[in-house]
Order: sequence, then C-alpha cells, then structure tokens
Amino acid sequence: MNNRLSPAEQIEATLNSLDGIERAAANPFLYTRVQAKLMAQLGPWEKAARLLSKPALAICIVILAMATNLVVVSAQKNAKAVATAPEPDFSSEFATVNYAFAEPTKPAK
Repeated sequence: MNNRLSPAEQIEATLNSLDGIERAAANPFLYTRVQAKLMAQLGPWEKAARLLSKPALAICIVILAMATNLVVVSAQKNAKAVATAPEPDFSSEFATVNYAFAEPTKPAK
C-alpha cells in the first residue's frame, strides 16, 4: 500500500517519461497561409478599415464628432439669440425724401 517513492526515484521516473518526446512540427499549410498573408498587398479600403478598427482612434473620432456637434448646437443657440434681438429702426432717417432735384426749373427769359 505504501507506493511512496523517494524524491530521487520520482525525479528519475519523470526524466524517463520524457525519453520518447519529439520536437513539435507546424502544419505546412499554416506556414503557406502566414506567408500569403504577409505578402498580400492591402488596398486603400483595407488600410482604412485596419486604421479605423483601432480602439484608440475610434474613441478619438467619436469624441471629436461629439465636440463638433456641441459647437454647432451652441452656435445655433447664439444665432437664435442674435436673431431675436430687436433691430434698430432706421426708417425715420430714410423716410424723409428730398424732392429738391425734382422741382421744375423756370425757363430763362
């Protein structure tokens, strides 16, 4: 019932279990796919998609869009406030008409 091995025997048993191990080899198909991906030329849309898919850039774009919207909305509120301000009345200045140039001249005798 006592199957306890000494530490030296346990180490020896562990090292003996590694005798049949071989180096792991990758599938040849994997190597060709990796090489094809590395050699592939990316078009402009793929480059843009790869750039925009980065989280940091996407967050910056969202924040920039929100800031732009905030500026536009506040500018519209200010424009409404200016538009509702009373306009000065210039009609009293321009209501007087000088008809001096329209008076008929008397013929010379």
